[in-house]
Amino acid sequence: MIRRLTSLTSINDDNKNITIDRLYPRHFQALEDAQLVKKGANHPTLQESYNNHFNSNQADLDNSITEEEARIKKMKRERDRKRKTFFVTKYTKIWDKPISARIRRLTKKYKLSWLRTEIAYSKHTNFGEKLNGDLNNKVMKGIMDTELADRPCNCNIKSLLPNGKCMYGGNCRKSMVVYELNCGVTGKSYIGKTQDYLKKRTQQHATDVCKVIESGRAKYGHDKWRGR
Repeated sequence: MIRRLTSLTSINDDNKNITIDRLYPRHFQALEDAQLVKKGANHPTLQESYNNHFNSNQADLDNSITEEEARIKKMKRERDRKRKTFFVTKYTKIWDKPISARIRRLTKKYKLSWLRTEIAYSKHTNFGEKLNGDLNNKVMKGIMDTELADRPCNCNIKSLLPNGKCMYGGNCRKSMVVYELNCGVTGKSYIGKTQDYLKKRTQQHATDVCKVIESGRAKYGHDKWRGR
């Protein structure tokens, strides 16, 4: 977050020596409330933060790696990600210890060395958000977007199956759907959701695949894009 705030802030003589937490007190108060930073911690000045960010980027450029090394690094990162178990939990102040610490303690206690954890936090919906959500549902009840209303199939002879039927089962112009695309070559599938018509969204997928093939990027990632 400090890097992000620094990149969005114009540095001048008036603010370069001010610490980042003084420039953005509300952001750091939220971080302290979430126990992501310690209260009273020493934060860098805006100029120091900028220098650290710039030097970090410069170091990345100086330590550039070959395409083959990048491919191997990406494969290892994806392998490690598949081995992880993700815990998605709500944050609350009533815990005496973070849930991540509890999980680590339990894995160590019961010798669950195979369990590689990753924590994803989300916040509880507050009362005001619940009231606004309920009000929005009441106001929008019975109202629909006519431009994205479901329409009958309009597939022409070029896009129909050999038996003359719609390949989408007549749902080609159905909107607001969750869909699954299966690959007959790899056996992989892709699940997505769209507000647009099903036929239009799947055509966009096909266009993306063609662009990957034409650009040559499929050389190292064909298993991934063919699964779409």
